[in-house]
Amino acid sequence: MRKLKLAAFLLPAVLLGASPLLTSCSDDNNGEKDPVDKPDPNAPQADMTNEAQKERLDQIGQDFMNEIKAADIQTVRDVTEYVVNQSENDYYDFTAVEDWAEACFNSLEKMFLSRTGSYSEIEGDGWKYIENIVETDYRQLWVASAFQGSFEENNGVWRQTSSNNLQFSFKDGNGQTCVLKLTTSGRETLAYIGETSDEEWNYLGYDEELGGSVTDIYIENTKIYARIPEQINVSLTRGSTTLASVKVNTSLDVNASGDYDLKRDKYSLSADVVVGAYTWNVTRAEYNTTNARVEAVMKHDNRTILTMSAKSDVGLTNESVNSMNNTAVEIDLLGQLQIKGTCSDAKKYVEYLDNADENYEDATAFNSWVTKANAIMDLGIYYDNNVKKQAWMRLEVEEETDYWGSGSYTYYEYVPVIAFIDGTSYAFGDYFTGDAFKNLVDSFNRLVEDFE
Repeated sequence: MRKLKLAAFLLPAVLLGASPLLTSCSDDNNGEKDPVDKPDPNAPQADMTNEAQKERLDQIGQDFMNEIKAADIQTVRDVTEYVVNQSENDYYDFTAVEDWAEACFNSLEKMFLSRTGSYSEIEGDGWKYIENIVETDYRQLWVASAFQGSFEENNGVWRQTSSNNLQFSFKDGNGQTCVLKLTTSGRETLAYIGETSDEEWNYLGYDEELGGSVTDIYIENTKIYARIPEQINVSLTRGSTTLASVKVNTSLDVNASGDYDLKRDKYSLSADVVVGAYTWNVTRAEYNTTNARVEAVMKHDNRTILTMSAKSDVGLTNESVNSMNNTAVEIDLLGQLQIKGTCSDAKKYVEYLDNADENYEDATAFNSWVTKANAIMDLGIYYDNNVKKQAWMRLEVEEETDYWGSGSYTYYEYVPVIAFIDGTSYAFGDYFTGDAFKNLVDSFNRLVEDFE
């Protein structure tokens, strides 16, 4: 039984937006386009049949793939592939780097918090199993200053020098000097990152006095905290040219202890990732006590080719999200294709599909829960930013038969479906087939070859 849940709509929406990328490409050109007037989003737009929309999606796919060229990131690929190949062929001696990394992690001392012990016996017919459990809790703080060092590669050997940041200098396949560097700056905020748990089992054998087999179990739980800087920068340069870069800006408002409290915490970040001629901007990713949202843009040679956004009103306790109302998602490809919609109560949507899954052999109950899920989700397909919705996406129920031994049984599952104004509708997998989009699939395969 497939657990699609909220992704039953959001994932197909993303896939539809990305389908031209995944199924198309075109011949190389200079990327220039004739200037055109932007269409009026409120102008009347004729109904489009499913066949007309296949043709339009094909055209949008070709336009998008005109923006995707292996040559635009070739230099970065050459450098990274050279380093990977040299590493796989054991050309590099990483002893200095490995020793440095081990020393860095060893410097992150654990602070003892508490220790508890427990004893348990499990008995059966003529046997007894005994466990002695010791569980210890620690707290560990990670700071960027613990990971500073400069490394230079010379004839395959990495050597360390002192530095107030982290960087690696090496030669590429053409003998040019490349530098991979990580720097941080700004105010640091203490924040909880996560928890690790390690177990060690020590079997002691049979104990005559206790009358059973004994095992000592040692459990170490470590809560990890980190001081998150306001700015994080990663760059890859060759000579004076920057080949790739990542810039992250953070703004955190959390408890002084670092432990998260969803009812008061606020998180915000933005990021710029540049690789060759491509830029990915996370213009906003934020969470506060009432809502959460994310907005992202992809550009090629400073032309916007893809935008994505999602937002939701949230209801919270200290440690969990109780509600997600007025959820909205939008994907825009080249300003030509938009997939957008809303869900009035995302928490209920997931609950309805959970209930359907629990009744997967009951046709009436299963259909009822899927119908309720569809009623609170509105997701559509638009073109040229026009207000007219040309297609809808919803869930439909399919009856399936499975075999067990010599018998069989019937069960039900929900599948994403695309429905058109002309009254036709198709399961996602039936509409976006290799045969229906053969030219796009062939073009995409050629693009893959360019990247190999």
